[in-house]
Amino acid sequence: RVVDARGWETPFDMTLALCQLQTGGRIGIVVHSSSERELISVAGRRDGLHLPTLLGLPGGSPSRVCLDAGHLSTVVATANEIATPGEQPELPTRAMVEIVRRCNLRCPLCPVGNGEATPYPDMGSDTFRHIVDAFGPSLQSLTLHNYGEPLLHPQVAAFVRDAKTSGIRRVDLSTNGNHLPQQLARDLVTSGLDVIRFSVDTADPDAYRRYRRGGDLGRVLAHIRRLAQARADLGSDTPHIEAQALLMRHNESHAARFERTLREAGADSVRYKTFNAFMSGEALGDLGKEYLPENARYRRYA
Repeated sequence: RVVDARGWETPFDMTLALCQLQTGGRIGIVVHSSSERELISVAGRRDGLHLPTLLGLPGGSPSRVCLDAGHLSTVVATANEIATPGEQPELPTRAMVEIVRRCNLRCPLCPVGNGEATPYPDMGSDTFRHIVDAFGPSLQSLTLHNYGEPLLHPQVAAFVRDAKTSGIRRVDLSTNGNHLPQQLARDLVTSGLDVIRFSVDTADPDAYRRYRRGGDLGRVLAHIRRLAQARADLGSDTPHIEAQALLMRHNESHAARFERTLREAGADSVRYKTFNAFMSGEALGDLGKEYLPENARYRRYA
């Protein structure tokens, strides 16, 4: 994904043309992997920068650029070289890194849950270390999720700890909350994780199963209580526990019960998010529209 200083992002798979960003600001970081190689590319500050030029690629390059993780330092050096003379090259202050492209649920519109997304192996520790070493001094915020379930990664707590040790001010992640063993709960607390968001949607078990297929609401609530207890036992104020509801047709009237139930379970805050009916593309758009809430105030589409 490409993330710029304003937080704008787009899937990198779509076309390389999307990376031909015309900007005088900060062009972000792309982290992905393809088969055995990691896709890592970074751009410095340069108006009209053409990503293939930065990477020394021919103009007709394919939409995916694959680099060995060990080449990251070379790419950063190239970004430094093209920076305006006399200026320090600007690196991203925010980044989203997907460390896992797999999930334990089968949500019908999620491209990982429904099998539409291209699978790839979990991110290795060497690759993550390259990212942290290269961008730790500039990053203020690091998000360790996208569509995959980050708590399935066996090194997720270690990754958070590495990021925080490098000086990144805020590290957060989002989870469906169905996998949180006792030791992982304690490890997340001691890792320095700042915010964890549980995507729960509703306090009604039947409504929960309608979209979070393969999940169990009772288990999620128990895991929130487990994390809150681990935080208390360890005398920590973090991570901040946030509960999130995607507003859909079958849960749009559940807000009051949702907030009450999730706060009782241990959530520090509750947030609501509009539903993306096209997250798996236009082909599944009609299915996505079936989940849109009736109340127009809760829709992201006119």
